[in-house]
Amino acid sequence: MANLHFHYGVMGASKSAKLITTAHDFERTGNKYEVIKPLRDNRDSVDHVVSRLGISVPAIALKNLAHYKPKSDTQFLLIDEVQFFSATDIDRLVKIADEHDIIVMCYGLMADSNEHLFPASKRLVEVGAKLHLLEAVCQYDGCKKLATHNARFDENGTLIVRGPQIMVGALQYKSLCRQHFNMYKKIAQQKENATFLTFSINLIFNYCNSTTAPAPSKSAFIFSASSLEAPSLTVLGAPSTKSLASFNPKPVISLTTLITAILLAPASFNTTLKEVFSAAASAAAPGAAATTAAAAAETPNLSS
Repeated sequence: MANLHFHYGVMGASKSAKLITTAHDFERTGNKYEVIKPLRDNRDSVDHVVSRLGISVPAIALKNLAHYKPKSDTQFLLIDEVQFFSATDIDRLVKIADEHDIIVMCYGLMADSNEHLFPASKRLVEVGAKLHLLEAVCQYDGCKKLATHNARFDENGTLIVRGPQIMVGALQYKSLCRQHFNMYKKIAQQKENATFLTFSINLIFNYCNSTTAPAPSKSAFIFSASSLEAPSLTVLGAPSTKSLASFNPKPVISLTTLITAILLAPASFNTTLKEVFSAAASAAAPGAAATTAAAAAETPNLSS
């Protein structure tokens, strides 16, 4: 018989209830057992494992298992919310199971709401614990598929696709099948992209309204208007007509490049935005200075 077991399932799969009923069975048959829970799981009680069904059993709350030693007559060790312990704690349970001939029964989640394995759960699989899946039905209305994902929602009902791995409490969670989890995930990503796009557009608009062009760029446009011969749409065209033909497109290209970079690289947007603006401004200055020099050199030819 295996001496290390992992009973896992999504939230709402009655994992704690299973532990409690098992403990009651041991109590009834006279088997010696101990119940352990992580100290951080204090949502209902600090010193009891409590089920949503209204049943409970006394437990020892520990921060970790580094200094835990089972009683000499303990035959079974029941661990609730095992995912809140560390991989090192699992190694400690392996040692207890093998060296003390105690059957260790762990209950908890396999993966978090970001679809990542908890370190403790991952370690239980690695050390060869016997796996027992506790099934539950998807909580999406009308769905009858097996629930496979723990979905965490914010106060607006939007799936949280990022965030800390451990958050104690069940009010913001829902157990879903893979199909409906991915449906909520897609909606959340679309909302995130729309929010980012709006933020980017507002930021660029505010920047353009609050920033004046460098002085060398302005003078470059003035001098280039008189230094380049350009066809006019009127016979006696005004100087402003020629200035359109001599307009330097580099600032426009720089702004277009900036907008493209913002829209295509949101991950690095916050850390590189200032550098992009600084680089665009400094890159325009040398070009403007060169245009100014060229214009000054050719101006006498037009005035003669």
